[in-house]
Amino acid sequence: TTTTSDRGKTLRVKITAKAVGYRTTSVTSNGVLIQGKITTKTVSISGTVQQGKVLTAHRGTWSPSGVKYAYAWYDDGTLIVGANKQTYTLTSNDVGHKITVVITGTKTDYRTATGTATTTTAVTAAP
Repeated sequence: TTTTSDRGKTLRVKITAKAVGYRTTSVTSNGVLIQGKITTKTVSISGTVQQGKVLTAHRGTWSPSGVKYAYAWYDDGTLIVGANKQTYTLTSNDVGHKITVVITGTKTDYRTATGTATTTTAVTAAP
């Protein structure tokens, strides 16, 4: 069993076989990096789903502290190039499409974690 003090270290197993009349043989496994787990919260989107309006991604409080966040906005499942901030302004290209955001959390010695918001309704045209 590993503990939090093992985080960031590499775990290997060495097995040695010995028997009378035979040569002793050892083999060592490939290493496995011990990583912590980032705990996520529900990701959501707020704002008016209309051309020209701003949507905001909400992540809640993930743990542990010190997690770095990256945002990726999608239009009907296709990545919107350059839309990598916590907010996204809807454009004419988004009209008729549904929007979602994926938040990725990273921290040294922890496994990367992601959270995906529920898809919005279809974006409507500006009045």
